[in-house]
Amino acid sequence: MKPNQHSNTKRLSEQTVSSASPPHTPPPSSHQRQPEGTGLLATIQSVLAAAFGVQSQKNRERDFKSGKFSHFVIAGLIFTLVFILLVYAAVQLALHQL
Repeated sequence: MKPNQHSNTKRLSEQTVSSASPPHTPPPSSHQRQPEGTGLLATIQSVLAAAFGVQSQKNRERDFKSGKFSHFVIAGLIFTLVFILLVYAAVQLALHQL
């Protein structure tokens, strides 16, 4: 057997083995993976959506499945405090202008 024939036979057998194995599927991209829990940005987004009364079904399910109740309570309290302070500041500014 010539050296060329040996390497061709080897390549052919490797191709046969590789074609017999199941095809390799790449891992899902980062935007398709579901994170463990909700992050800070997702929690803030959910709290703002709740404040305005708009929330998608997908995000609500994500919040109930993977979010922590305490994170939403804390974020909600902080949002409420900031909102009250902004309204108070706006009223003081309006009264000061009179």
